Amino acid sequence: MKENTETSSHPILDTSFAKLIIGKSYLGDFVRSVCVCIFYGLIIILATMLLLAMYGESSASAAVGFVAVFGLLASIPAGIVYFILLALGRALRRKQTLSNFLRMVALIWFFIIPLTVLYVLVFA
Repeated sequence: MKENTETSSHPILDTSFAKLIIGKSYLGDFVRSVCVCIFYGLIIILATMLLLAMYGESSASAAVGFVAVFGLLASIPAGIVYFILLALGRALRRKQTLSNFLRMVALIWFFIIPLTVLYVLVFA
C-alpha cells in the first residue's frame, strides 16, 4: 500500500484534525480557507449575540458591536493568509521541513484570529 507523502511525514500532520483542516489539493485548500472565513464569522457573531444578550441596552453593547464588526472585517484577510500558508506548504512539498513548518503554522493560524477576537470581546 502506497504511503501518502503529503501528510505522513510528521506526527502532528497525521492527526485527523489536521487532515480535516488541510486539503488534499489546491482547490481543497481554497475551499477550506473559505470555510475558515465562514467559521470565523460565525464564532464572532455568536459571541456578539451572547454578549449583547448579557449586557442588553448598556453602553457596552455599542463597544461589543464595534469590535464584532472589525472582527468580521478581519476574517477575510485571515482566510487569505490561511490559504497562502496552505498553498505555500503544498508548493514547497519537495522541501519537507519547510512544507511541514508552513502547514503547522496554518494549523496554529486557524486558532489565532478567533481566539484573539473572542478575548477582546469578552475582556474588553
